[in-house]
Amino acid sequence: MLNTITETREKQETNLDKLTLEVARRDFFDVYDTVNEDAAYDLLRRYMIYKHDEGIPSDLEINFDDDKKVVTIKVMLQYSKIEV
Repeated sequence: MLNTITETREKQETNLDKLTLEVARRDFFDVYDTVNEDAAYDLLRRYMIYKHDEGIPSDLEINFDDDKKVVTIKVMLQYSKIEV
């Protein structure tokens, strides 16, 4: 399932990105029983490990669009400033 997720990133400001993940309804419900914040955070955690992403998530939103047959997760990701 992780390799079928559509990802969109928008740079908000230095060290802050808005990440949107779209998952096909069928793929989501193969793993999770319900659309809720716990499932969203679990999927996000697994996806970030898969992508080797070290962002710190906040302001998570999850939405299920039955017409489009897609589950959408939106989250802000904070990145530590790397000193060189």
